[in-house]
Amino acid sequence: MKISLNLILIIISLSINLVLLIWIIILSLKIRTQRAHNQKASKALKQGKYPELVEKNTRALENVTGKVDDLYSLNGKLNKKIEESYRNIGLVRFNAFSETGGDLSYSLALLDDKGSGIIITSLHGREDSHTFVKNVFESKGTPELSEEEEQAVIKAMEEQR
Repeated sequence: MKISLNLILIIISLSINLVLLIWIIILSLKIRTQRAHNQKASKALKQGKYPELVEKNTRALENVTGKVDDLYSLNGKLNKKIEESYRNIGLVRFNAFSETGGDLSYSLALLDDKGSGIIITSLHGREDSHTFVKNVFESKGTPELSEEEEQAVIKAMEEQR
């Protein structure tokens, strides 16, 4: 069973979102606990211990706020990493030499969301085979891309999510 790079990235993304959902549930439970503290505050007000309770609750709230800020920051970093990963894949098979049968040669484009990445091209002949790697920046190759490599880039960017 083959698992594509896109499927792996989707699974990682879903796992991260699951962790964030669990964290939100934990924070919701902490908020519920905070409500219970508010009820204690009413009692403390009646007993004259209100300033101590307010200070304690303020520290707890600042702590939770800091953790939420950390989660937003982490989520932003993870989303940036996903955007920069090679998750757009295009494969073109072709017959590079007339003396060989079948489409044994291929060009494989591995690109990020901006169309930058690499293209791996493998040319298979009867006697030997050659493999080349070219850099791609914003869907343009250096050195210039062959027709099959350009098709692989187009396929990769069409499948962009």
